[in-house]
Amino acid sequence: MSDVKLTNQYVNHWNKLWFLYITNHPSINWCFPFLSFNDNITIETLLEYPHYNWSVNLFCQNKNVTPEIIERHPDFLWNYQYLSLNNNMTWNFIKNNLDKSWNFQLLSKSLAITIDIVLEHPQLDWNYTNLTLNPNISLDIIKKYPHLNWNYEFLAANPNIFWEDIIDPSNNIIMNFTAISNNINITPFIVENNPDYPWIFEILSKNEHFDFDYICNFPDKSWQLDILAMNKSITFEKILQQKDTKWGNFLLLNVDLFIKNNKNFNWSVLEYAIENNLLNMNNCLDIFPKSFEDEKIEYIQYRNNQKDYVNFIFEDLMAVVWQPANIDFFQYLDSDFGYRNL
Repeated sequence: MSDVKLTNQYVNHWNKLWFLYITNHPSINWCFPFLSFNDNITIETLLEYPHYNWSVNLFCQNKNVTPEIIERHPDFLWNYQYLSLNNNMTWNFIKNNLDKSWNFQLLSKSLAITIDIVLEHPQLDWNYTNLTLNPNISLDIIKKYPHLNWNYEFLAANPNIFWEDIIDPSNNIIMNFTAISNNINITPFIVENNPDYPWIFEILSKNEHFDFDYICNFPDKSWQLDILAMNKSITFEKILQQKDTKWGNFLLLNVDLFIKNNKNFNWSVLEYAIENNLLNMNNCLDIFPKSFEDEKIEYIQYRNNQKDYVNFIFEDLMAVVWQPANIDFFQYLDSDFGYRNL
């Protein structure tokens, strides 16, 4: 058996075990619309368990959805507006299905889109703000095609733009620190050596260059707790070292904190989390049942009632936000109307 087939067989088996945990614990108020986006959910899961309240729109963004899966299941109620947000969509697939309701404003930021495609199909509804941020667009391309309607206000957020490019006056890059703070190439070294610039630390909170240890060394900065809680470098041990931080329910956003097995799970850490209201005891009894000692399984974190409700309305909210008429305004705004996610 080939390595690919063996890997697929393992992954399929793992996905079934993962979902078996969900079905075996019906007392937990699982949010199935939210679960639709989980990496362990496949088209087979939705077809085998159609009675659950899945969100097809969110599932369309699931990384397990590929052009091959769509072609294999043509009768499934695919939503091409939401498929436009799925990075697995290829240009060949899009081109061969131009009669579908693709959202080319959203696709403008897709890895499937290149400058050649844009030039060859000027009739399509491209969004030049998203094209400006597209990883396939470089500074050289923007200089080569200055007649295109690039959004120079957000150019500094393009992942192909580096600090040296930004401060080089010959590039004429606008020093917009909302955009610059969104640039994934910004490092702590750059920030420390340019302290007089108006860095936006709420945005820098999501930058993986700023690991949890670094952030803890600068507690006076306006870091964003909900984003920090999802930082890959965070551990329960590090949380214990930051007892004064008011994490609240933000830690529930970090799935990796709750991927444990019987050999390495630290029950004293769980006890501390419960005593300090980092987790709810009733939820923990459901999430970590007695049978957990005999199980080794990955599962999504349990959401409290408020987060369940937020996920419940999320789909309807997104349907409004991603209307073409609203795209330029909403796609960059967070709940505080700050340009966080460029």
